[in-house]
Amino acid sequence: MTEHINLSIILSFTYEEQLAHITLNNIALCKKMASHLNIEVILVTHRDNISTNHYITNHAINQLDNVYIYYANGNMVSEKRNLGINHAKGELIMIMDGDDMIGKEFLHNMWNFFYANPNRHNIILRPEYIVRFDNEKTYYKQRNAITDKLEYLFQNPYCGALLFSANIKDKIHYKKENHSAGIGHPDWSLNCDLLHHGIITHIVGDTIFYYRQKRKNSLHRQSAGYLMIPSALFGGANVTY
Repeated sequence: MTEHINLSIILSFTYEEQLAHITLNNIALCKKMASHLNIEVILVTHRDNISTNHYITNHAINQLDNVYIYYANGNMVSEKRNLGINHAKGELIMIMDGDDMIGKEFLHNMWNFFYANPNRHNIILRPEYIVRFDNEKTYYKQRNAITDKLEYLFQNPYCGALLFSANIKDKIHYKKENHSAGIGHPDWSLNCDLLHHGIITHIVGDTIFYYRQKRKNSLHRQSAGYLMIPSALFGGANVTY
């Protein structure tokens, strides 16, 4: 009989090195706070990521249970996330990067909201608060159910961290990064696709996501004036971002 998994946590790694160790410690702690759930942890990296892989394999073996490591062919975040989604067996699936962190009650609160929602098989869950740290120190509160597509013309309205039901796995696909499409295109494009399919975002109260803003992060590059790849949300038209 196949073991039932409540939650799959997918972490993608790109040269995080020792920061990966900190994130995995955080995940191990949060798993203990949600010990009533059967949680699998999926780590996706690439073979050239030698230093980071050292931290991943040593920590995963010694600190985490029910953990799986997969190697993507390339170093693109979109490829790693899609690979993790393909392997995920959880009823609820979570996406995050290998240097971010979550509040200690995050998993517990997300699962309770998900399980209590009668429409849980067709929703996206996101944290209430986003805390940016390291190079940038800010925080903000995410808004519930942004359904006006005009807002997507001027910004990516949600942080990349999200949780979704396994029932909509076929609708969760990250488009390949394209330098001519500007910054954050895979997240922006996915958010547009989800709204186009009528899948509404729910903000879960008392949840905090810690987003590491690295000094060399691509978000520091100028993004104004880039042409985003056409989205069905806008009738397939190009969008200046």
